[in-house]
Amino acid sequence: MLALVYLSPLRAWLGRLREISDQIRGLGVLAPLVVMVSIAVLVAVGFPRLVLCAIAGMALGFWSGLLWAQLGTLLGNYATFLVA
Repeated sequence: MLALVYLSPLRAWLGRLREISDQIRGLGVLAPLVVMVSIAVLVAVGFPRLVLCAIAGMALGFWSGLLWAQLGTLLGNYATFLVA
């Protein structure tokens, strides 16, 4: 899995985590909601949630990022359950 990430375009995207974090913070009050919905959609289509949790933690702070990332993960998994 590490080799796939290293050789894929995802590597360049992960190098820009600081910029992504700043963009999320720039959303202001809507940032937690946007993070939660984004995580829910990406988890539902199979994206690894741990990467998203790290981004949420960096953008919203540890406890707030943890809360919103867990809610987004729960919603994404529930959506997958409903589809199955």
